[in-house]
Amino acid sequence: MHRLATLVCVLAATSHVPMLGGAARAGERLAPNRLWEGEFREDKLKQEAPKGGVITDAKAFAKLWKAWRQDEAVPKVDFTKEFAFVATCFMKGERPVPWATLRDGALSVSWDAARRGDGGWGYAILTFDRKEVKKVNGVELEAAKKGSKE
Repeated sequence: MHRLATLVCVLAATSHVPMLGGAARAGERLAPNRLWEGEFREDKLKQEAPKGGVITDAKAFAKLWKAWRQDEAVPKVDFTKEFAFVATCFMKGERPVPWATLRDGALSVSWDAARRGDGGWGYAILTFDRKEVKKVNGVELEAAKKGSKE
């Protein structure tokens, strides 16, 4: 059963990334600009995760941040230049361990699950440069919405 849950987490998409920032050439690993990870205990908070994992505007990012990281100020993200990706695990007590590759404008974000944390629902929030990214996990990347520079 644990192997199946780990496989589901791999297919779904992060906590330890070997290096942060920078762009990659096509077909190579792409490190996120920023990475935040954590966990929450309330099951209902899982509903805050965006469908497909992608956030392209400041309002949606702030809503998620305030739900999952209530006591922290929302970080500034310029969504005209970046977008966010959210990875969650399907079992309490696990945290996602993400990686990403960029090939011909298609960013593929995947993750595995690590048994660590305090028994809550694990998540990771990553930001990536929009430059050169046309699709994320097979879905067209939406343009930044007006007022998304925060």
